[in-house]
Amino acid sequence: VYQRSVQELESNVLNCRATIKRAFKSTKGRRTQYVQRTLDDEVAKITGYKQQTAKMRSSIEKYAKLQHEIQAAIARNQQDEKNIAQAEVAKAKAKMQNWKAAEKALEKASALQKQREEKMAAALTGIEKDRHAVLRAWKAKAEQLRKAGTDVSWFDQWK
Repeated sequence: VYQRSVQELESNVLNCRATIKRAFKSTKGRRTQYVQRTLDDEVAKITGYKQQTAKMRSSIEKYAKLQHEIQAAIARNQQDEKNIAQAEVAKAKAKMQNWKAAEKALEKASALQKQREEKMAAALTGIEKDRHAVLRAWKAKAEQLRKAGTDVSWFDQWK
């Protein structure tokens, strides 16, 4: 559309120049009132056509510049979107690694807790056996003292 309009304006300019040339030829190169009026009218038309052409070129240049800026902005936005997506993927991977590390730590802690409980249970079992042995020994000693005639009522209250 733009090229066709520019070509049309250029052909109008050529027609105006041809009209000026015909006016001069018809009077054999003399500047008469007719030639001057034709010259003024056609020069005004040429000036208008040239101004329209310049405005169209300026508009097209602005449009091209704007279109280029839009394309650059779109490219930047797409690149930013890719960068953001990559950052989100990296964050997700880091979170997964953190969760895996936390899971391993939890498993290790629960294994250590279980070992500790087993050791404590074994120790308590040993302590209870020792306690029962001590209690039996005290009972035997208290019985021995009772047979000997010693007062062991404190032992009976303690049980």
